[in-house]
Amino acid sequence: MKCAVLALAVSVGLLASLTQAGCSSSDELAGCFEADQCGVGEVCDPSSGMCLPTSSETPAVEIAPPNQNNQGLVIQEILKPTRGADGQLIVKLDQGVSLKGKVYASDDATKLIPARIVAYRDSLIAGRPRVQIETSTEFGKRDTGKEGFVLWLNKRHTYTFLVYPLTPYDYDYPPHVETLEVNDHLDKDFVFDGPDRAVIVKGRVLDYTGKALVSKVDISGYKKDISTVMRIRAFETGGLDQSTVSKTDPKSGEFAIKVPAANPGSYTIKVDSAVDSVPLPTLECSKIILGIASSQQQNPQPTQVIDGPILLPSFLFPKLYKVKVTDADGGPVLGATVTFAAELKVLGTNKAFDSCKATYERSGLTDATGTVELLLMPGGNDANQNYDVTVRSPASSQSASRWVPALEVGPNAGTLAPIVLAPRHKLAARVVGSDQRPVAGVLIEASGIISSTSASKLPVTSASAISNDQGDFEIHMDPGTYNLELRPPQGSGLPSFGKTIKVEQSMVGTTDFVVPAARVLPGRVTSWDGKTLKPLSQAMVRIYDLVPKSQHPVTHTATLRASSITDGQGQFSLIVDK
Repeated sequence: MKCAVLALAVSVGLLASLTQAGCSSSDELAGCFEADQCGVGEVCDPSSGMCLPTSSETPAVEIAPPNQNNQGLVIQEILKPTRGADGQLIVKLDQGVSLKGKVYASDDATKLIPARIVAYRDSLIAGRPRVQIETSTEFGKRDTGKEGFVLWLNKRHTYTFLVYPLTPYDYDYPPHVETLEVNDHLDKDFVFDGPDRAVIVKGRVLDYTGKALVSKVDISGYKKDISTVMRIRAFETGGLDQSTVSKTDPKSGEFAIKVPAANPGSYTIKVDSAVDSVPLPTLECSKIILGIASSQQQNPQPTQVIDGPILLPSFLFPKLYKVKVTDADGGPVLGATVTFAAELKVLGTNKAFDSCKATYERSGLTDATGTVELLLMPGGNDANQNYDVTVRSPASSQSASRWVPALEVGPNAGTLAPIVLAPRHKLAARVVGSDQRPVAGVLIEASGIISSTSASKLPVTSASAISNDQGDFEIHMDPGTYNLELRPPQGSGLPSFGKTIKVEQSMVGTTDFVVPAARVLPGRVTSWDGKTLKPLSQAMVRIYDLVPKSQHPVTHTATLRASSITDGQGQFSLIVDK
């Protein structure tokens, strides 16, 4: 292995990393700026200027082209890249296909509507999130050529499109959902359901006695769709043909929500406190909405459903309470997020719905004294109000987060008993190379997978640290299971690697994390527009490791293993551990 002449000052940390990789500080520094300066089975890594062994594996590759490429290129996954005669991975990006069109409503094809368009598809790489591509319409005068949209997509993929009307049309029309298989360039308009097609969900919001509300509320409808929530705006109405838009009138409580006819399923109507109004319970009521079969009807008519009142649960108006969060020694914990959440009884009066759930939740941050003030619904004279309390301490704190079930709040405002946090467990360890020499400047990121107390409903926090010149680092963590990702500094010639650890007690000086031997996975990226093959510069190249379900019981996920950006000739160099 040879080391490069570097025309720059080498920091102490980077020198330690180079030394670990096989470059003694007293070695004669030989050049490594071209491949022919390295030995057989080695390649010159441009980021570190060192000759490293070549990796023989052929992993799946994700390529993200530059954002402003003007070539119709979009993110692509290459599951089986080929290798050239020189051993490099050859990655060719095909030009995408365009989806062009306009957005209007079914009741008036001449009125163009500004919209946000989001396209989703599944990633070809296991454990990666769905690929998302989005755009918005360019809204101008008709026939200017700027009133439509253009989306560049991958060939031979099935996309789901969510089209959202923008203000001021977000009250007038529900979002549009459509799934398309895209194989070639396509002209396609998206059509919102107008008054002639939309399913109308209408009703009134009243208090539990059936009387008008004394405070303004917000009404919305939503349906969970492809890992997101399709939210629909509600509007005040005295009749279904009213065109003005506003929040629900507190006097009448009347509202109407327009649901897309072509997207039936289980929708939830959500009633929440309006901004700057008295805090009220949040009520969510679900109903299966079938919509209308417009393709089978010449003149489809909108269907009206849930024509009945929505009654809020019985509750007492909030009062101001204080609670202090301290560490185990009684000191204040600054910046902790404190959340009180209570589930309220729904008395079965909302018979127009399949199910209803009522909750009340308030959150706040502790101040320098560890205190937070919250408006909470008090207990009554005959029974206290129970809350589940979550305290999430900041990542920099040495105090662990805590979940307190069924904390009782009485009828009188005032100060509640303090919440005491136990110390976090400490992981104090060292990062070393295969020769047991310390490696400095390594970024250690601990990502929580699952809490050690599964019934606690407390998400595990994340934390990070950087190893010092002796390779030492400290991280304070809540109890639980973590993915530990260790990323050596750029230019060190060392690979990133990961570990899964279970933290049940402090671990001090008991563990060394050994950086695996480095190998280089070289390659080049080209783009093909159907006529010419050209090198693609400034493209991001990534490869991933799939975390087994046994180590990540919540989600089967993939973690970043290595990344590189292509140079002017489309070349990239990935530092890997095998």
